Amino acid sequence: MSLLCFWQTAFAQSAHSRLQSGDAYYDKKEYGKAEAAYKSAAGGYTASYNAGNAAYQQGKYEEAAELFRIAVNAGADAAAKSAAWYNMGNALLQAGKYSEAEKAYESSLRQQPNRADAKKNLQIAKRKQQQKEDPPPPPQKPPPPPPPTPRPQPNYLDRAPQALKPEQPRRNLSPEAAKLMLEALVQPDEQRNAQDYRELSPAVKPTSGKKDW
Repeated sequence: MSLLCFWQTAFAQSAHSRLQSGDAYYDKKEYGKAEAAYKSAAGGYTASYNAGNAAYQQGKYEEAAELFRIAVNAGADAAAKSAAWYNMGNALLQAGKYSEAEKAYESSLRQQPNRADAKKNLQIAKRKQQQKEDPPPPPQKPPPPPPPTPRPQPNYLDRAPQALKPEQPRRNLSPEAAKLMLEALVQPDEQRNAQDYRELSPAVKPTSGKKDW
């Protein structure tokens, strides 16, 4: 009988030292070593619960949820069970298992109905599950922008129109062509003057005779 008590005491001391070793690793954020130390402490509530926390810190959410489940079954009172259920819900929520996370939070609240954190995370899990079942429609593409308006041409009213340049006379005319052009301009005037002279009355016509003094 005394031998059995000795081995029980030695085992308890060994488990306790491993838990302490796990705590030391956890405080130094060496979560992989902490998880291994907690698991070597032979599985009770504290070892499984702390191992679940170490696995959670490493992003091993499904493994953490399973370790918290072991802690629930080993929990001694309602507070311990509620804490394990709550942490299991967090791990399942991170793993994207929203329906299972809802059930874990509800189990935590059955143990401790006044847990505000469990109530809040339960609503988050329900909303995530609803979005998963009824995803929102994809956003519609905006219509293309209208074409740019053409830029109006400037119209300066204060600018006077440019005067037309007089037609330049033709150059390099031959003497014969120049004579013909001159006759075409002069002959109509001479003909008009001759006609006006014929229409004058005799009293008005000038005489060519000499005046007798």
